[in-house]
Amino acid sequence: MRHSKRHNNLFLISEFKDNPVLFDYHKEKIYESLATLNKNYPEFKTWYYDKIIPGIQNGQREIIMTYDDKLISGISILKNTHSEKKICTLRVSSNYRKNGIGKILFEKSLDILNSDSPIITISENKIHQFRSLLNYYGFELSQVIPGCYVDSQDEYVYNGALTNTKTPLLLQHN
Repeated sequence: MRHSKRHNNLFLISEFKDNPVLFDYHKEKIYESLATLNKNYPEFKTWYYDKIIPGIQNGQREIIMTYDDKLISGISILKNTHSEKKICTLRVSSNYRKNGIGKILFEKSLDILNSDSPIITISENKIHQFRSLLNYYGFELSQVIPGCYVDSQDEYVYNGALTNTKTPLLLQHN
């Protein structure tokens, strides 16, 4: 069943930092909706709870979420530091795809990061889902990292480079 984009509400998790009950509620709902990412990113749970959640508290991370009633329809996780602007995760629930939610999340991410070309990495098995968004916004492939998170899958890096990873392949643009 497809859902209409007009029923989606956009929130930032940082809006709930001062209300521990609401913050914890949204934090857990977000993790539940992303838990399947552990398959492509084996350390996802640790990263989420040990990096993302504390990063929200100190202002270096943000999570954008769209809700349709009480269901999360989309999520974007951002890293927003002086040295790095990155879309870490962008996910639209399967029932809400092809309704413009990915574009809404992408544009809000660019706005929050104050950048038209933040870094984004995408697993090779998901690249087909992002190709039109990446082309639309003019993102450029700059690095391929074989087996970055899972041995059998390459990670594609756009608009920058990752360091401290398994032997990356840097791409030269002429």
